[in-house]
Amino acid sequence: MPRYFTATVLLEDAWPLDIDRIARALVDRYPNIGRVDALPGPATGETGLLTIDHAQVVLHSISSPMSEDDARPKLRILRTWDPEPGFNAHRAQITITCGGRLPGVDGGKAFAAATHFVTTAVAGMAKPLAIHWGPARQLLEPSDFAVSAETLLTGTMPLGAWISYAPVVPKGAEKQATGMVTYGLRPFIQHELELAPRTGDPRAAYRCVGAVVRRLMQEGLELRDGMRMEDPKAGLALTVRERRYWLRRDESVFVLVAEDSIVDPWSLRPRDRNVA
Repeated sequence: MPRYFTATVLLEDAWPLDIDRIARALVDRYPNIGRVDALPGPATGETGLLTIDHAQVVLHSISSPMSEDDARPKLRILRTWDPEPGFNAHRAQITITCGGRLPGVDGGKAFAAATHFVTTAVAGMAKPLAIHWGPARQLLEPSDFAVSAETLLTGTMPLGAWISYAPVVPKGAEKQATGMVTYGLRPFIQHELELAPRTGDPRAAYRCVGAVVRRLMQEGLELRDGMRMEDPKAGLALTVRERRYWLRRDESVFVLVAEDSIVDPWSLRPRDRNVA
């Protein structure tokens, strides 16, 4: 199935596209990126197309702000900076989209990388207030986003830009517990991850899901319903369950159930409600 990646550069004012100039900036910044060609769109200054080898990257300049609903997921994601001043001040945007039918995680990486490189080139020219990485539904600080693009050149994926995490604290649980969900994995593996709420330090939930994400993206690990994951070095001992949805009502997910989870790994019901 096709997968698509979209990044949005948030701007204080409208910024007409100059596709030829963007192409030159892209090549100057990343001289080993491959063959880059530019094609202006039918609406001068509003649309354009770049190709990087065989990847097509479509750009749109939009003279209106991004909506609140599009910018954020319903769950509050973890972040290390405050994007609200930039988001509230922006009045225009440039969207950058790349995708297609290259198979597997590697195909997703190729499209994500092309989107990331072009977005960084545009951001270096347009003085953005923030950058929104669509699949992860997160707002990123522009200089950090540019640094993460450099890691791509060394063969390291910028997982902090591509994948975001949101904690989930269940209501009515008898014990204090924290779950964790991902945003941004779907274009790579067709599912998101959801860690069933577990007791203990909430930071452990983040470390647990992050370790699984790294194995999925860096090692090509494939998850399946009922599999057991154990990695003593990473402190992982998980049962994987595949569900059409679970903690969220709009995502196909792999549910990760740790040994200290408050739910049973097979019924996914609270352990205190299961009959022995």
